[in-house]
Amino acid sequence: MIDYGAKKGQPSWFLAFQLTGSVFPHCFYIVFPISVLALVLKILHIEAVFGEGKKDFVTGFYFLVDGAPWSGFSGFVSFVIVFRLSAAYSTYWSAYTTANAFLGDWSGSAASAVSFCRGSKQPEEQVEVFLHKVIRLYSMLSACALQELSPRKSHQVWGLLTLNSGGIDEKSLAMLDGSNQRVDLCYHWIQQVIVDAQNDSIFGVPPPMVSRTLAELSSGMGKFGDAKKHATTQFNFPYAQTCKWLLILYSILMPFMMVRWSDWASGAFIFTFVQLFFIWTLEAITIILENPFDTSDPNCIDVFQLQLSMNGSLLLLLNPRIRAGPPQLSESAITGNIDGDFEALQKRDTVHKAILKKEGWQLTDENELVHGDVVQHVGHCCSSQRLPKEIARSANYCCTRYGIIDDQKTAAIAIGVFGDDLIIAVPPTARKLKSSALIRVASVTGRNTKVGVKKISIQDRHKLHKEHDWLPADFEKFPFEYQDLPAAVYKAGSWIMGLDVSTVRRQEELAVEKRIMEAKRADSQGFGIDQLNTLQTFEDFKLKLMTEAKLTEEEATLEWNRRLHLPNEYDRDTDPQGRLMIELRMDAFKERLQEVKKREQTQAKKLEDARKAIAAAVEKGEIEPMEKAIQVAEVETTMSDEELVAAKTRLESWREADGQLLEAISVRKTAVIRNALTAAEEAGLKNQNCDAALTLYRQLIVEAAQAQLQEALQVGEIENLEQAIEKAEKDMAGISEKGVKEAREQLGSWRKLEEEITAACESKVLSELKKGVDAAASIGFRSREVALAKQLLAEQCATDLEELESAMKLGSPKKLHSVLQDLAEKNELAAEDLKRGQECLKAQQSGYKALEDAMASPQIDSLKQALRAAEEAKLQGPLREEAEKKLQEMEQNSELEQALQEADRIEAQPTVELPGEANT
Repeated sequence: MIDYGAKKGQPSWFLAFQLTGSVFPHCFYIVFPISVLALVLKILHIEAVFGEGKKDFVTGFYFLVDGAPWSGFSGFVSFVIVFRLSAAYSTYWSAYTTANAFLGDWSGSAASAVSFCRGSKQPEEQVEVFLHKVIRLYSMLSACALQELSPRKSHQVWGLLTLNSGGIDEKSLAMLDGSNQRVDLCYHWIQQVIVDAQNDSIFGVPPPMVSRTLAELSSGMGKFGDAKKHATTQFNFPYAQTCKWLLILYSILMPFMMVRWSDWASGAFIFTFVQLFFIWTLEAITIILENPFDTSDPNCIDVFQLQLSMNGSLLLLLNPRIRAGPPQLSESAITGNIDGDFEALQKRDTVHKAILKKEGWQLTDENELVHGDVVQHVGHCCSSQRLPKEIARSANYCCTRYGIIDDQKTAAIAIGVFGDDLIIAVPPTARKLKSSALIRVASVTGRNTKVGVKKISIQDRHKLHKEHDWLPADFEKFPFEYQDLPAAVYKAGSWIMGLDVSTVRRQEELAVEKRIMEAKRADSQGFGIDQLNTLQTFEDFKLKLMTEAKLTEEEATLEWNRRLHLPNEYDRDTDPQGRLMIELRMDAFKERLQEVKKREQTQAKKLEDARKAIAAAVEKGEIEPMEKAIQVAEVETTMSDEELVAAKTRLESWREADGQLLEAISVRKTAVIRNALTAAEEAGLKNQNCDAALTLYRQLIVEAAQAQLQEALQVGEIENLEQAIEKAEKDMAGISEKGVKEAREQLGSWRKLEEEITAACESKVLSELKKGVDAAASIGFRSREVALAKQLLAEQCATDLEELESAMKLGSPKKLHSVLQDLAEKNELAAEDLKRGQECLKAQQSGYKALEDAMASPQIDSLKQALRAAEEAKLQGPLREEAEKKLQEMEQNSELEQALQEADRIEAQPTVELPGEANT
């Protein structure tokens, strides 16, 4: 039957659109044409193709004025369909109940037969023969019963899966194969085997107890009869025929009714489709329920699953661990203290928790797990679950184990119990496993790599084993040993809680499922005698692989030996000559071979690409491409540790050189930068920092050379400038010639000027000396010749200056003017001295004129002012003396005049008589 419960990640309404097992498609093909007919009729009626109003008896159905008859007819059809559906539903559940009931009785009977053999006094070999025989017969009994219930032809011809029915003798198998009463025959065989076992004293219990086994066997036969009744007895034919005709008439009349009762064409289509669609779905569901064992429909009882469940129950009975005996109490359970033992008995616990405690599972705090680091919970788009603060870990299980996860053989490491699930790590090559994720971890050698993470059921840990008998090429294994794997998984984030739970199965379960899938494929594709040719002898096996798969004889032999060690995965048998035959399906083998080759080619391509990427990064000389190439190489490929160590060593040298470059750039010293560039060149680094350091180095070299040239130019010495130019050319060779050309031109002008000054010193021509000294001063040239020229000029200038000073002190403008004219003609005296003389001359001339004007003026103040200006200008001569005499005279006259004026003022004042003076 279909499990239509809500799946993880699916909304609850998702089943409304599920097509597998749905009757909607079948009913749609029936109802849609009828609904289209209703649409067409309504359009014809609207367009009045067959007349207007009540004349239109074709599409209007105006003879049906009252809707009561049609409502009654619709109700009658619905009642008939629903009544049949109710009966079919009752039949379905009764069939399912009785099928499980007779299988349960037979399973109980088999369990009793096996249990009664405990304590048998007969040899163990004889007991084993009985047990394996009776278990095979019980499996054959249930298979034959379910085969008889199923109407499928493939079941009738090929039967259902049994527990190694090939172990039964050929005569008995031939009898069972040709019988029409297989269930009764198996039932009788089992009765005979049990009675013989009782007679041979194989059972270790009294005979009355053995009768219970036969009673349960007989009860199962009775319930099988009830199930057979439901499988073979069909619903009453007249009723079924009536239902079919009612549906046909209802479907034919419905379009005309909708034309009469709808106003719009879309209404006729919609209401016709809705009513007929669900009526026909009820009819289809009824047909399915009336055939409960028809496995062609996924909604029916799955006889494959029933037989599989029966085989599983029978296998459990012969499991050596089950037959070893019932559970035993541990030594600590009974202490001899009645009260204490009773108190211990009252402790509440579950089976699952109890075994977890005994296996040593203990809680681990997150801080202990991640060594006190801050845990970063990374969200996931599909999960809102939070990472638990504590997880359970066990030293016994948290190690490398092996199992079949999602139908793929792989190694696994249990990380711990997170919440209600067990988180495991799987090899990164098992990425194709569904519902897994990759996280980054470090190997014990320090290599960064990846590992897969999956979630499985806690109970599935029992299917992971420490030992295995697989060949290396048959399973996925861890390429490295990892360090702090639990911490890495825990730090990966809470999204691991959102992973789907993966299935872990044993090889026996896969083998059974394989046979079930073959049988189901036979149901859909047909199953002929040619399907039995999958078993091949050794010679045929090799020949087929060599001719069809293009394998060598050695490779074909290795494949034979590989399958020889996997009895649960590949069928085997012996041919009539007693030679061993092993299963070989060429399609599956070619697919697996192609997958292995594709995987090897992918890994080889990844490795080659990684090597090319590393080589390109070395050629490019940049750190980031090298880091990415190494990361891809160590995580995605199987590159050897030697190659990775060499690449990492180069990368480390690059990082060190890059650090030196950054430090040198910040220091801005040419020596430090030169050493850093040398180290980078030796390491092969060619990144932007190299370019920046080289640019800065050249800039600093140019700046230093420019500074030396400027310093030499400021010093003004030819030898110093020559040395600076030579050093600058050497330092800036191949970098720049900035400033060198100008310095050379300046050096040439200095040499030329030096020659001119030397000639002037030899000739002692003062004009030439002064010209050379002035030119040297203008361009900042300094030399011994310039100093000599300056000395000669200084000597001559001292004499001229003395004459000028005498003329200035003399205070005679004429004399000073004459001396200045002579000195100007000589052009030997310094310009500032001449300027000073000219200023003095100008002042004396101004003072002389002021004296002349003051002498002509009767004002004493103007004369005083003119004398002060003459004194400041150091003017001497007769005119100044005359002016001084005149000033004295004018001052004397001024004083006399003032005295006379004062006397006149006193005389002019009136006489004032004091009181009493007249009387006196």
